[in-house]
Amino acid sequence: MKQLFLLLLLVSPFLTRGQEIFNYKKLVTGNRTLSASASTINRATGEVIFGGSDSRGPSTPGLTFTWIWGDGTSTNGFFPQTKTYSDKTKNYTAKVIANYSATEKDTVDILVLFIKPTITPISLNADYAVFIPSQAMSFSSHFSSVPTKPTYYTDDRFFSGNVNRADLAYTLSVFNSIEVDMANNDVYKHNGKIQQYMLRDSTFGGAYALWFTDPLSFAVGDGLLTNLDFSSLAHELGHNITLNSPANYIIGSRVSGNATSIFAEAMAQIFQHTVGYVVLNNYAQYGFDAEYTSLMKNWFLADFGTTKTFYNQYVNGGKVFTSWNNPATPADETLFTFGTIAYKFCQYAEAQNKGYLLPAKRLMQFLQRFNPEWQRRYDQFNNNSAADSFRATMMVAALSSAFQTDLRADFRALNFPISDADWAFLSPDLLTVSESAINLPATASSTASFSVLSTAGNWSVTSSQTWLTPSVTTGSGNQLVRLITAANSAVASRTAVVTVSATGFTDRTVAITQAGVAPMLTTSTQSLSLPANGATAVSFSITANVSWSISSSQPWLTPSSASGSDSQVITLSAVANSTAAVRLATLTITAAGLPNQTATIVQAGLPPTLATSVTSLTVDAVGGSSSFDVISNTSWSVSSSVAWLIASPASTSGNAPVTLTVGANTVPDSRTATITLSATGIPVQLVTVVQHGAVITGLSTPWQEVVRIYPNPVSDQLHIDGVPPGSTILLYDSGGKLLHQQNSVSGVNKLATDSLPAGTYYLRLQSDYNTAAGRFVKVP
Repeated sequence: MKQLFLLLLLVSPFLTRGQEIFNYKKLVTGNRTLSASASTINRATGEVIFGGSDSRGPSTPGLTFTWIWGDGTSTNGFFPQTKTYSDKTKNYTAKVIANYSATEKDTVDILVLFIKPTITPISLNADYAVFIPSQAMSFSSHFSSVPTKPTYYTDDRFFSGNVNRADLAYTLSVFNSIEVDMANNDVYKHNGKIQQYMLRDSTFGGAYALWFTDPLSFAVGDGLLTNLDFSSLAHELGHNITLNSPANYIIGSRVSGNATSIFAEAMAQIFQHTVGYVVLNNYAQYGFDAEYTSLMKNWFLADFGTTKTFYNQYVNGGKVFTSWNNPATPADETLFTFGTIAYKFCQYAEAQNKGYLLPAKRLMQFLQRFNPEWQRRYDQFNNNSAADSFRATMMVAALSSAFQTDLRADFRALNFPISDADWAFLSPDLLTVSESAINLPATASSTASFSVLSTAGNWSVTSSQTWLTPSVTTGSGNQLVRLITAANSAVASRTAVVTVSATGFTDRTVAITQAGVAPMLTTSTQSLSLPANGATAVSFSITANVSWSISSSQPWLTPSSASGSDSQVITLSAVANSTAAVRLATLTITAAGLPNQTATIVQAGLPPTLATSVTSLTVDAVGGSSSFDVISNTSWSVSSSVAWLIASPASTSGNAPVTLTVGANTVPDSRTATITLSATGIPVQLVTVVQHGAVITGLSTPWQEVVRIYPNPVSDQLHIDGVPPGSTILLYDSGGKLLHQQNSVSGVNKLATDSLPAGTYYLRLQSDYNTAAGRFVKVP
């Protein structure tokens, strides 16, 4: 059997996802060109030579690789690099960064071991132990002749430094225990055990499995052991497990020959990648420290990168499916085909996010059905289309059973010659659904459906929500399941998960999203009337399916609820209106994303009233101020009938005092004015104001005995006699307004009256010591 030489690639640190600390996802979703390793470590001098390559390489002028050595120093430059560490009593993690551009980079960590990592072995099942013998052993065979070339490792040949013989044997025993479990313990046993032995072949560059020996063994070349490619060692262990299963009909002896690689190499790769996933995610439980785990991790990632390269070459090379290894050529023509099978297993495992171990066990459980009829169709010694189709179909059916999904369409797109007849014959274990997600409208009784495709005897269907009901709750084989929904009255969409379950199968789920209804906000009215007393409550309705809030523009009006999230009746409370004026308030109902709704509230006023605290006032001749109160619930105005009496304010509303400003009455006769108060719709209110006449004093005898005014009545000119010279003569009209003044002279003083209107007039005669007053009538 031709051997597969794996590329060596060191890659970046652990990737984490959920509870995982390791997976292949980054390599599945992208390609990497950077590789680096510590190719030589001189533990005496501390000198380390770092090698590697990058087919992409920094191509921008001025950019190179950045080397961060892990001891606080760094360097820029290309491969190779030499670094001498001064402290050789500890280990280092060096980092190389490929600077493709100012922003695009890739990074690889390189573990430099000067001291041995720590391994604390746990108790393992001795029946699955792996040994590295230090002396010659005798092997028999359960299928083919035993080669004489591989030998044992003497202590001086076993490489020293990072890992000793016991550490490596323990590590491989962990690998073997996991792989026996992956094969469901259905493996050929020698003396009731599935133990393996690692032998030395100094002439070989890689490693190869001796799956037919008793006990099981595999040979390793010195180069692979020196570099300690853990992943390749897991690969050879995988050959010995998968080729010796099932125990009652060993596949290896039924597919050996030129058609073996599509099974043997694909399965060994699947096993090595699964071992890497299991060990690196549980390294502490196996007693491995972080440094030893990092050493293993780099090799598992590197060898997975090789598998990804085979897949890319298969796709880019035209997707040429080959299950026959032509013996006339040195190359294995099936290389890219079986690499594609192994890569797709890992791709599906990463997409499913449920790990690698369970799919691998299901994969083996399917292949452990291998029987004489399968062997006849596999036809390992002949190269023909029927055998080609069966081999392709068998491996795709195995992967489909592993992930319980019909993968025929995926592999037909890769030009795998899958036979539906062989598929039906093989009958892989499937439980799948035709839809992963379904969207439904908000209306009631809206239906949608999906198909259950299953080889399970019985399966069940459950819904995570009561508003979603599957048409069937149990079934078998392939069947259509209809989904019936209740109406979604909410604006927000809602989700449910429908789960299809069967014993021994991974649950399948369908994510259901039901749309919400259109958002709505309306009110039953846009206006309402309230009585003035505020005692009668009124209400209106809000119809809504969203959260809303309501506010009032006036403090005298209060809604019963300030907010809500659905339809509601709102009752309004109003403070009594103590005025006659009608007043307005606006209610505004708002909801995010919807137009505001408003309602105008009109509250009636009381009947208007207007009254005064007095109906008449008497004021002194000297004038000044006076006041009275107005009792009203409406707006009113005030006016005076004369100029000498001013009322303020000129207008206002409600109860308020009215202040009167009264001018002095300079004549002896009293005078009268009227204050008029007016309000709309109410009879006017009158207040009469009487002002006393001026009191005249200062003469020793009555004025008419001293002063004569004639003629009286007068028409054109009034004569005034008896006024001492130097006095002042003042003329007033009947309202007290000063019309004229002049100084008196000796004898008779004359006052022109021809221009005066007819009426009564007053004279005031005033000296420094005396005052007198008189009255005359002017006639036309």
